[in-house]
This record gives sequence, structure tokens and C-alpha cells, in this order.
Amino acid sequence: MQTGNIVPLFFAAPLLCCLILREARCRKRLQKWEHSQGKMLCMKPDGDGELPIISYEFEGEIRKQECEFNLTNPTIGDMVPILVNPETGEIFLNRKRDRWALSALILFSLLFLGILASLSS
Repeated sequence: MQTGNIVPLFFAAPLLCCLILREARCRKRLQKWEHSQGKMLCMKPDGDGELPIISYEFEGEIRKQECEFNLTNPTIGDMVPILVNPETGEIFLNRKRDRWALSALILFSLLFLGILASLSS
């Protein structure tokens, strides 16, 4: 095997590990966290974009939290599906587009690196 074939694989290995860990974490969240609904309050400017502020109920108390990862911008007042950590009250937006976007990006990167490794011979 030539050096040109091996180099892309050195980049692919950590990406594959990230993908596996991310999927395991998402599946664990889906199984153990509580499914609920939150209300979109506003968007908070943050560097390159905006982060949604979600209002939700946890143990009879109304809480607000900004969500760190958001690809789709719900309109203010929309009800959005969330997952709530039963121990801490932390939330995670439970929308398929947000969940699969990063996984798809990693998969396309892996595919590109695989093609690059095969063309390097």
C-alpha cells in the first residue's frame, strides 16, 4: 500500500470514531431522556448565527434554555419537540434534520476520503 492510500485513512479513522460516538450518544438520549414539547421564545445572536431560546416545563417549573445546535429556525411561538434529561433538566432539540445533519456531513467526508484513497494508487 502506498503512502497516498494511507494518508486519507488516517483522517478517516477519527471521523469514523466521532460518527460512532455521536450515534451512540443520540440513541442513548432517545431511550433515556423524556420526550416533551418546548415553546420557541426568541433567537439569541451568537457569532455566526442565532441560537433558539426554548421554554419548557421540568418538575412543575418553567425553565428557559438556549439550544447549542440548530439548523432549522422555528418561528417564535412554535412548539418544538425536545428531549429532557430527567436528572438535570437539560434539553436537546429532537428534530430529525438537526440530528442527521452532522452525521451526514461526517458520512460524506468519509466517502470523500475513501474515494481519495482509492484514486491515490
